[in-house]
Amino acid sequence: MVLGSNIPDRVLRQICAHLLVHHALRELMAKTAATRGPDADRISFTQTLRSARRSVTLTPASFSPRLPVTTLILLQHDLLERLLPP
Repeated sequence: MVLGSNIPDRVLRQICAHLLVHHALRELMAKTAATRGPDADRISFTQTLRSARRSVTLTPASFSPRLPVTTLILLQHDLLERLLPP
């Protein structure tokens, strides 16, 4: 992990941000497994991270109330297409 600062307060903020993203991705993986049926061990963290990165670059800059729900559904669909072998 490369941090963009050497000031202690900013380093702490960056580490917290990385931990929050990690937690959000793990939550997405768990909810996808719970609601869509596959075993949680078949959802790859790396693929989840890549899918999330793709969704950020593909979604429009404007915000609508339905955007988070639509993005979540698309992310879950993408994860289900990229399951690890049993």
